[in-house]
Amino acid sequence: MPKRIPPVPVQPGHHFCYVCETPLPAGDFYQRRGKPSSPCKACAKKGPERRAAFLALIEEAREEVRSVFARRPLPEPIIPEYQPMDGFARWLERERKKQAGKRKPPTTPHEPLSGPTRPEETL
Repeated sequence: MPKRIPPVPVQPGHHFCYVCETPLPAGDFYQRRGKPSSPCKACAKKGPERRAAFLALIEEAREEVRSVFARRPLPEPIIPEYQPMDGFARWLERERKKQAGKRKPPTTPHEPLSGPTRPEETL
Protein backbone atom coordinates (compact mmCIF):
# COMPACT_ATOMS: atom_id res chain seq x y z
CA MET A 1 0.00 0.00 0.00
CA PRO A 2 1.45 3.38 -0.92
CA LYS A 3 2.49 5.66 1.89
CA ARG A 4 0.06 8.49 2.58
CA ILE A 5 1.45 11.99 2.42
CA PRO A 6 0.01 14.39 5.00
CA PRO A 7 -1.46 17.61 3.55
CA VAL A 8 0.55 19.75 6.03
CA PRO A 9 4.22 19.51 7.03
CA VAL A 10 4.75 17.42 10.18
CA GLN A 11 7.57 18.19 12.63
CA PRO A 12 9.90 15.42 13.81
CA GLY A 13 8.43 13.57 16.79
CA HIS A 14 4.91 14.21 15.57
CA HIS A 15 2.54 12.14 13.45
CA PHE A 16 -0.48 13.08 11.33
CA CYS A 17 -3.93 11.68 12.24
CA TYR A 18 -5.96 11.24 9.06
CA VAL A 19 -9.24 11.07 10.99
CA CYS A 20 -9.10 14.37 12.86
CA GLU A 21 -6.65 15.73 10.25
CA THR A 22 -4.17 17.22 12.71
CA PRO A 23 -0.49 16.62 13.42
CA LEU A 24 -0.09 15.38 17.02
CA PRO A 25 2.85 14.27 19.19
CA ALA A 26 3.85 10.64 18.71
CA GLY A 27 2.78 9.90 22.33
CA ASP A 28 -0.85 10.49 21.35
CA PHE A 29 -0.79 7.46 19.03
CA TYR A 30 -0.79 3.73 19.71
CA GLN A 31 2.41 1.99 18.69
CA ARG A 32 2.43 -0.70 16.02
CA ARG A 33 5.79 -2.38 15.30
CA GLY A 34 7.50 0.44 17.17
CA LYS A 35 5.94 3.19 15.03
CA PRO A 36 2.95 5.43 15.74
CA SER A 37 -0.16 4.20 13.95
CA SER A 38 -3.08 6.24 12.69
CA PRO A 39 -5.67 7.10 14.01
CA CYS A 40 -4.70 8.83 17.23
CA LYS A 41 -5.84 7.42 20.59
CA ALA A 42 -8.75 9.88 20.86
CA CYS A 43 -10.05 9.06 17.36
CA ALA A 44 -9.55 5.33 17.97
CA LYS A 45 -11.83 5.58 21.02
CA LYS A 46 -14.47 7.36 18.92
CA GLY A 47 -14.29 4.65 16.23
CA PRO A 48 -17.40 2.71 17.31
CA GLU A 49 -19.44 5.95 17.25
CA ARG A 50 -18.22 6.75 13.73
CA ARG A 51 -18.96 3.19 12.59
CA ALA A 52 -22.44 3.36 14.14
CA ALA A 53 -23.21 6.45 12.06
CA PHE A 54 -22.04 4.71 8.88
CA LEU A 55 -23.96 1.54 9.76
CA ALA A 56 -27.12 3.62 10.34
CA LEU A 57 -26.75 5.14 6.86
CA ILE A 58 -26.20 1.71 5.34
CA GLU A 59 -29.23 0.25 7.13
CA GLU A 60 -31.38 3.18 6.01
CA ALA A 61 -30.33 2.57 2.39
CA ARG A 62 -31.06 -1.17 2.76
CA GLU A 63 -34.57 -0.44 4.10
CA GLU A 64 -35.21 1.85 1.14
CA VAL A 65 -34.14 -0.87 -1.29
CA ARG A 66 -36.24 -3.47 0.55
CA SER A 67 -39.29 -1.23 0.33
CA VAL A 68 -38.79 -0.77 -3.42
CA PHE A 69 -38.42 -4.49 -4.06
CA ALA A 70 -40.94 -5.67 -1.47
CA ARG A 71 -42.99 -8.67 -2.49
CA ARG A 72 -46.36 -7.69 -3.75
CA PRO A 73 -49.36 -9.93 -3.04
CA LEU A 74 -50.11 -12.44 -5.77
CA PRO A 75 -53.11 -11.61 -7.96
CA GLU A 76 -56.24 -13.72 -7.71
CA PRO A 77 -56.22 -16.61 -10.21
CA ILE A 78 -58.32 -16.02 -13.31
CA ILE A 79 -59.20 -19.71 -13.73
CA PRO A 80 -61.20 -21.10 -10.81
CA GLU A 81 -59.78 -24.06 -8.96
CA TYR A 82 -60.86 -27.48 -10.26
CA GLN A 83 -60.05 -31.09 -9.66
CA PRO A 84 -57.59 -31.94 -12.47
CA MET A 85 -57.80 -35.72 -11.93
CA ASP A 86 -61.61 -35.77 -11.89
CA GLY A 87 -61.86 -35.79 -15.69
CA PHE A 88 -59.24 -38.52 -15.97
CA ALA A 89 -61.04 -40.66 -13.41
CA ARG A 90 -64.32 -40.37 -15.35
CA TRP A 91 -62.58 -41.25 -18.65
CA LEU A 92 -60.85 -44.27 -17.06
CA GLU A 93 -64.16 -45.55 -15.69
CA ARG A 94 -65.76 -45.29 -19.16
CA GLU A 95 -62.83 -47.13 -20.76
CA ARG A 96 -63.06 -49.96 -18.24
CA LYS A 97 -66.78 -50.34 -18.91
CA LYS A 98 -66.09 -50.50 -22.66
CA GLN A 99 -63.45 -53.18 -22.12
CA ALA A 100 -65.79 -55.19 -19.88
CA GLY A 101 -68.50 -55.13 -22.57
CA LYS A 102 -66.21 -56.50 -25.28
CA ARG A 103 -65.88 -60.25 -25.69
CA LYS A 104 -62.38 -61.57 -25.09
CA PRO A 105 -60.91 -63.94 -27.71
CA PRO A 106 -60.58 -67.51 -26.49
CA THR A 107 -57.14 -68.44 -25.24
CA THR A 108 -55.32 -71.49 -26.60
CA PRO A 109 -52.77 -73.41 -24.57
CA HIS A 110 -49.21 -72.88 -25.73
CA GLU A 111 -47.27 -75.77 -27.20
CA PRO A 112 -44.17 -76.73 -25.26
CA LEU A 113 -40.94 -75.44 -26.73
CA SER A 114 -38.84 -78.02 -28.51
CA GLY A 115 -35.25 -78.41 -27.43
CA PRO A 116 -33.49 -77.64 -24.18
CA THR A 117 -34.77 -74.68 -22.19
CA ARG A 118 -31.90 -74.42 -19.73
CA PRO A 119 -28.17 -74.20 -20.48
CA GLU A 120 -27.28 -77.00 -18.01
CA GLU A 121 -29.46 -79.48 -19.97
CA THR A 122 -27.18 -79.06 -23.00
CA LEU A 123 -24.19 -80.63 -21.25
